[in-house]
Amino acid sequence: LEPIISKGKSGNGGGGVFAREPLEDMGIVHQLSTSVKQVKILFGDHDWMRFNEPSARSVVQGLRRRGIRADVSVLSNAGHHLYLDNSDEFVSEILT
Repeated sequence: LEPIISKGKSGNGGGGVFAREPLEDMGIVHQLSTSVKQVKILFGDHDWMRFNEPSARSVVQGLRRRGIRADVSVLSNAGHHLYLDNSDEFVSEILT
């Protein structure tokens, strides 16, 4: 996915590329090919992105409305870089 570029809301600058744009604002649901049948979304239990935020729930609901199986898993002892923080659980989740 391409980075989200914001021009700022007040027209006085303040725009830029933001990593913390809400998931639903990124258009993830609409960017997926219609051939996608399943998506697994992983979060760390200490991630700055929260699996229970409205935007995350909205993405899951949007995927499911399109007939895509959307599963969410929260990995223990992991932050945003869960593949480094808890590689064993990360690999286990990817392979299941």
